[in-house]
Amino acid sequence: MSSNHDIQGLDKRIKEIQGSLVQLGEQEFEPALTKIIFRNGFTTPAEWKFIEALLTSIERQVATVRDQCTQLVSAAEMVNQKE
Repeated sequence: MSSNHDIQGLDKRIKEIQGSLVQLGEQEFEPALTKIIFRNGFTTPAEWKFIEALLTSIERQVATVRDQCTQLVSAAEMVNQKE
């Protein structure tokens, strides 16, 4: 039975994703946004709603990625376990 599993390719993808997550974690948008949001007349009510929607979306996406990484490791640990 031949296997077409590319373990080296899989390992490369895992490392690339880990690197992307590290880079994402190193991005510091908070200091810039904090300066902007405290300016007088920062935004209109409509723009405020838009910004809140974007922040909510980002929060959810980060939580989803965190959960998916946890689930991936948990599922991978189950492979080849003896019952």
